[in-house]
Amino acid sequence: HLRAQGVYSPDIATIVRGLWPDHPVTRADVAIDFDGAGAFQKLYRLCFRKGREKGLKLEKRGDPRREDERNPLAGTTLYVGSRSSTAFLRLYEKGKEQLAKAKHSDQPPSLDWTRLEIEVKPQNRIARYRAGQLDPADFWGVTTWSRDILGEAMGLDVERVNMTMKRESEAISALKHMIGQ
Repeated sequence: HLRAQGVYSPDIATIVRGLWPDHPVTRADVAIDFDGAGAFQKLYRLCFRKGREKGLKLEKRGDPRREDERNPLAGTTLYVGSRSSTAFLRLYEKGKEQLAKAKHSDQPPSLDWTRLEIEVKPQNRIARYRAGQLDPADFWGVTTWSRDILGEAMGLDVERVNMTMKRESEAISALKHMIGQ
Protein backbone atom coordinates (compact mmCIF):
# COMPACT_ATOMS: atom_id res chain seq x y z
CA HIS A 1 0.00 0.00 0.00
CA LEU A 2 1.37 3.39 -0.94
CA ARG A 3 -0.06 6.84 -0.35
CA ALA A 4 1.29 10.05 -1.84
CA GLN A 5 -0.02 13.56 -1.48
CA GLY A 6 0.98 17.11 -2.19
CA VAL A 7 3.86 18.26 -4.34
CA TYR A 8 5.55 14.84 -4.29
CA SER A 9 2.60 12.96 -5.82
CA PRO A 10 3.66 13.30 -9.49
CA ASP A 11 7.19 12.05 -8.68
CA ILE A 12 5.87 9.12 -6.65
CA ALA A 13 3.42 8.21 -9.44
CA THR A 14 6.26 8.23 -11.99
CA ILE A 15 8.35 5.90 -9.82
CA VAL A 16 5.44 3.51 -9.19
CA ARG A 17 4.57 3.41 -12.90
CA GLY A 18 8.21 2.71 -13.75
CA LEU A 19 8.60 -0.11 -11.23
CA TRP A 20 5.08 -1.58 -11.49
CA PRO A 21 3.47 -0.61 -14.80
CA ASP A 22 0.44 -2.82 -14.10
CA HIS A 23 -0.72 -1.71 -10.65
CA PRO A 24 -4.14 -1.02 -9.10
CA VAL A 25 -5.28 2.36 -7.77
CA THR A 26 -7.91 2.36 -5.04
CA ARG A 27 -8.31 6.13 -4.86
CA ALA A 28 -7.02 9.14 -6.76
CA ASP A 29 -7.56 12.79 -5.91
CA VAL A 30 -6.82 15.25 -8.70
CA ALA A 31 -6.91 18.98 -8.00
CA ILE A 32 -6.85 22.06 -10.18
CA ASP A 33 -6.16 25.43 -8.61
CA PHE A 34 -7.57 28.79 -9.67
CA ASP A 35 -6.60 32.21 -8.39
CA GLY A 36 -8.47 35.34 -9.31
CA ALA A 37 -11.15 37.67 -8.10
CA GLY A 38 -14.49 35.86 -7.98
CA ALA A 39 -13.00 32.44 -8.88
CA PHE A 40 -14.77 30.63 -6.04
CA GLN A 41 -18.15 32.21 -6.77
CA LYS A 42 -17.96 31.41 -10.49
CA LEU A 43 -16.90 27.81 -9.91
CA TYR A 44 -19.48 27.42 -7.13
CA ARG A 45 -22.29 28.44 -9.49
CA LEU A 46 -20.97 26.07 -12.18
CA CYS A 47 -20.64 23.07 -9.84
CA PHE A 48 -23.98 23.72 -8.16
CA ARG A 49 -25.76 24.03 -11.51
CA LYS A 50 -24.20 20.85 -12.95
CA GLY A 51 -24.86 18.94 -9.74
CA ARG A 52 -28.49 19.99 -9.71
CA GLU A 53 -28.90 19.14 -13.43
CA LYS A 54 -27.59 15.61 -12.81
CA GLY A 55 -29.58 15.12 -9.59
CA LEU A 56 -26.44 14.78 -7.46
CA LYS A 57 -26.19 15.33 -3.73
CA LEU A 58 -25.02 18.89 -2.98
CA GLU A 59 -23.67 19.93 0.39
CA LYS A 60 -22.29 23.32 1.39
CA ARG A 61 -20.11 23.69 4.47
CA GLY A 62 -18.83 26.88 6.00
CA ASP A 63 -20.05 29.84 7.99
CA PRO A 64 -23.86 29.40 8.00
CA ARG A 65 -24.66 33.09 8.48
CA ARG A 66 -25.94 35.38 5.75
CA GLU A 67 -23.34 36.63 3.25
CA ASP A 68 -23.11 40.11 4.80
CA GLU A 69 -22.66 38.67 8.33
CA ARG A 70 -20.04 36.03 7.52
CA ASN A 71 -16.45 36.11 8.65
CA PRO A 72 -14.60 37.11 5.44
CA LEU A 73 -11.71 34.77 6.34
CA ALA A 74 -13.91 31.71 6.95
CA GLY A 75 -13.73 29.38 3.98
CA THR A 76 -16.58 27.59 2.26
CA THR A 77 -16.64 24.12 0.72
CA LEU A 78 -19.11 22.65 -1.77
CA TYR A 79 -19.36 18.85 -2.05
CA VAL A 80 -20.92 17.37 -5.18
CA GLY A 81 -21.94 13.72 -5.37
CA SER A 82 -21.79 10.86 -2.91
CA ARG A 83 -18.66 9.88 -0.94
CA SER A 84 -19.33 6.23 -1.79
CA SER A 85 -19.70 6.68 -5.56
CA THR A 86 -16.99 6.40 -8.20
CA ALA A 87 -16.53 10.19 -8.36
CA PHE A 88 -16.91 12.84 -5.67
CA LEU A 89 -16.09 16.50 -6.17
CA ARG A 90 -15.10 19.20 -3.72
CA LEU A 91 -14.68 22.89 -4.35
CA TYR A 92 -13.15 24.97 -1.60
CA GLU A 93 -11.44 28.20 -0.76
CA LYS A 94 -7.88 26.90 -0.47
CA GLY A 95 -6.36 30.32 0.26
CA LYS A 96 -8.53 30.78 3.33
CA GLU A 97 -7.75 27.24 4.48
CA GLN A 98 -4.02 27.87 4.10
CA LEU A 99 -4.26 31.23 5.87
CA ALA A 100 -5.75 29.49 8.91
CA LYS A 101 -2.78 27.05 8.92
CA ALA A 102 -0.06 29.63 8.19
CA LYS A 103 2.56 30.62 10.70
CA HIS A 104 3.11 34.31 11.39
CA SER A 105 6.39 34.23 9.48
CA ASP A 106 4.85 32.74 6.33
CA GLN A 107 3.90 34.79 3.30
CA PRO A 108 0.08 34.96 3.38
CA PRO A 109 -1.63 33.08 0.53
CA SER A 110 -4.02 34.69 -1.92
CA LEU A 111 -7.53 34.70 -0.48
CA ASP A 112 -8.86 34.09 -4.01
CA TRP A 113 -7.01 30.75 -4.27
CA THR A 114 -9.71 28.20 -5.08
CA ARG A 115 -9.29 24.45 -5.49
CA LEU A 116 -11.51 22.19 -7.60
CA GLU A 117 -10.78 18.57 -6.71
CA ILE A 118 -12.16 15.24 -7.85
CA GLU A 119 -11.86 12.11 -5.75
CA VAL A 120 -12.12 8.92 -7.80
CA LYS A 121 -12.59 5.49 -6.20
CA PRO A 122 -12.73 2.68 -8.77
CA GLN A 123 -15.42 0.24 -7.67
CA ASN A 124 -13.91 -3.11 -8.60
CA ARG A 125 -10.63 -4.88 -9.37
CA ILE A 126 -10.73 -4.33 -13.14
CA ALA A 127 -11.47 -0.63 -12.72
CA ARG A 128 -8.63 -0.28 -10.18
CA TYR A 129 -6.11 -1.66 -12.69
CA ARG A 130 -7.59 0.59 -15.39
CA ALA A 131 -7.12 3.58 -13.08
CA GLY A 132 -3.45 2.66 -12.67
CA GLN A 133 -2.97 3.44 -16.37
CA LEU A 134 -4.64 6.87 -16.34
CA ASP A 135 -2.95 10.25 -16.35
CA PRO A 136 -4.20 12.71 -13.71
CA ALA A 137 -6.33 14.69 -16.17
CA ASP A 138 -8.06 11.49 -17.32
CA PHE A 139 -9.71 11.05 -13.91
CA TRP A 140 -11.94 14.03 -14.71
CA GLY A 141 -13.50 11.89 -17.45
CA VAL A 142 -14.87 9.12 -15.20
CA THR A 143 -18.34 10.72 -15.15
CA THR A 144 -20.09 12.91 -17.66
CA TRP A 145 -20.83 15.55 -15.02
CA SER A 146 -17.18 15.83 -13.87
CA ARG A 147 -16.08 16.03 -17.48
CA ASP A 148 -18.63 18.79 -18.13
CA ILE A 149 -17.53 20.76 -15.06
CA LEU A 150 -13.88 20.58 -16.06
CA GLY A 151 -14.73 21.47 -19.64
CA GLU A 152 -16.57 24.62 -18.63
CA ALA A 153 -14.10 25.55 -15.90
CA MET A 154 -11.01 25.24 -18.07
CA GLY A 155 -12.19 24.95 -21.62
CA LEU A 156 -10.67 21.46 -21.76
CA ASP A 157 -12.23 18.54 -23.55
CA VAL A 158 -11.32 15.45 -21.53
CA GLU A 159 -11.86 11.99 -22.97
CA ARG A 160 -14.59 9.95 -21.28
CA VAL A 161 -13.15 7.08 -19.21
CA ASN A 162 -15.36 4.12 -18.33
CA MET A 163 -14.73 3.16 -14.70
CA THR A 164 -17.94 1.18 -14.19
CA MET A 165 -16.83 -2.21 -15.41
CA LYS A 166 -19.27 -5.10 -15.50
CA ARG A 167 -18.69 -7.64 -12.76
CA GLU A 168 -18.28 -11.23 -13.79
CA SER A 169 -20.93 -13.67 -12.69
CA GLU A 170 -20.38 -15.94 -9.70
CA ALA A 171 -20.27 -18.93 -12.05
CA ILE A 172 -17.46 -17.39 -14.16
CA SER A 173 -15.60 -16.36 -11.01
CA ALA A 174 -15.88 -19.89 -9.58
CA LEU A 175 -14.74 -21.38 -12.90
CA LYS A 176 -11.66 -19.10 -13.00
CA HIS A 177 -10.85 -20.05 -9.42
CA MET A 178 -11.21 -23.75 -10.21
CA ILE A 179 -8.94 -23.42 -13.29
CA GLY A 180 -6.38 -21.59 -11.16
CA GLN A 181 -6.30 -24.46 -8.70
